[in-house]
Amino acid sequence: MIGNQQLIYVVDDDDNVRNMVAFCLLREGFNVEAFEDPVLALATFTEADPKPTILLTDYNMPAMDGMELLCRCKAVMPSLKTISISGTLTDEVVDQAVVKPDARLKKPFGYYEFVSVLKTVCSGAE
Repeated sequence: MIGNQQLIYVVDDDDNVRNMVAFCLLREGFNVEAFEDPVLALATFTEADPKPTILLTDYNMPAMDGMELLCRCKAVMPSLKTISISGTLTDEVVDQAVVKPDARLKKPFGYYEFVSVLKTVCSGAE
């Protein structure tokens, strides 16, 4: 287990992906709050105390895309680590972004690939 009870927010409008990622995180020892709606996730993040150490977010979601969510959360907490989990996020979008994710996972991804990326990001999280 790598989580040490760190809090992670998972934001994905796909129930299957969100639930699978949350399950994997729980299995690795993290505390998880999962959101379908990025607007609700942002509002919760803004008010949260303590705040999560890591944000995992899909890119293509209604109301707000994952890059905007990532940028707005990092404006509140610059030390926040971020992972984009998306099948549609392109290099061009990331290259043009003011704030970039710490890591990216292209959907579909497997458990061991997910855990490997998570360990890398966690090594830089407080």
